[in-house]
Amino acid sequence: MNERTYSGTPQNLQSDDRARFLQADHVVSLCTGALSTGNVLDIGCGGGLFSRLFCELGFSVTGVDVRQEMVDAAAVAVPSGRFEKAAAESLPYPNDLFDIVLMACLLHETDSPQRTLAESYRVCKNLTAVLEWRYKNEPFGPPIGHRLKETDIYHWGIKAGFSVDMPVQLDHVQLFIMHKPA
Repeated sequence: MNERTYSGTPQNLQSDDRARFLQADHVVSLCTGALSTGNVLDIGCGGGLFSRLFCELGFSVTGVDVRQEMVDAAAVAVPSGRFEKAAAESLPYPNDLFDIVLMACLLHETDSPQRTLAESYRVCKNLTAVLEWRYKNEPFGPPIGHRLKETDIYHWGIKAGFSVDMPVQLDHVQLFIMHKPA
């Protein structure tokens, strides 16, 4: 872990206010698209906010986080999910296992965003969705020094092998949809 890793409680990440702030329902809808079922990997699952939403739609969810406290909280919040401690840069899964991989406000916390996207490419079948804070000073989210530039996220996705859509601009964050070529 590094100094950019979230140090708050899992409960802060599970709140209804946070779900509204991040437009979590809309994010999940954009991720699932036409899929009505499948399996999802929630990297940096935190307290399980996004994992819960995917499960409610009938998706099979696996979540990973570097903090055991988060893994335990997610397992309680989402009993139908599977959660384990793992680093985003070194995922313990075989190639092409997950239909959807989500990183919600996580990429900026990793030791190597480029390596994290390469790992995501390896384990995803269809797409990876990266939800990140905009690169500007704001009274919420991480400090500007921890935020990632849109162009960097885009280029790291391309370098990993993805076809990267222009980010969807939400109220406070942006969502990058990265497709794995067939």
